[in-house]
Amino acid sequence: MPVSCCAFGCYSRKKKGDCLSFYRIPFGTTTEKEKEKRKFWIRAIKRDKWSEKQINNARICSLHFISGKKSNYSLHPNYVTSIFSFNKTETNTNEKFKSHKRSVNRRHKKIELNYVEDNELSEAKLTVLENPKIIVDKGIQTNEEEITSLIQEKLNNQITINLKLLEKLN
Repeated sequence: MPVSCCAFGCYSRKKKGDCLSFYRIPFGTTTEKEKEKRKFWIRAIKRDKWSEKQINNARICSLHFISGKKSNYSLHPNYVTSIFSFNKTETNTNEKFKSHKRSVNRRHKKIELNYVEDNELSEAKLTVLENPKIIVDKGIQTNEEEITSLIQEKLNNQITINLKLLEKLN
C-alpha cells in the first residue's frame, strides 16, 4: 500500500531514495499522556472527523516537523506537528524552536552552576575543617567593634580550654 501524508493540503508520497520520513499518528492506548498526544496530532492535521480506522492507517511526513523529526519529549516543539500549508506558522515555529533551545541551554547552565556551587561548598567546608577560622559574611552589614569583641571572646575561650588541657597533661 502506498504511503502518503495525511496532513490537509500536503501531497507528499513515499518514494525510493527519498529522505522524507513518515510517522504514524500516536495510538494513545497506553497512557493518558499518549492519549493527549494523539488528540493534539489529530487536531493539528485537521482530521477531527476521520474514523479510528482512517486515523490508525494515516501517516504524516517529516516536512510538518520543525527539525524534520518527531519528538517524544512533551516540551519540545516537535512533540506535535506544527508546519502546515493552511496556516503561516513557519516564522512562529522557528521562534518556538529557538525558544526551546534557549530554555534547554538555560536548564543545562543551571544544572552546571548547581554542580559547581556544590563542589565549591564542599571544598570550602573541607578548608574550614582543616584550618578553623571565623568566617564573616561580607554581605551582612555589621559593626566592626562587635565583630572584634566576638573574635576576642572566642579566642579567649579557646586559650582557656587549651590551658586546662595542658594542666591535665602535666
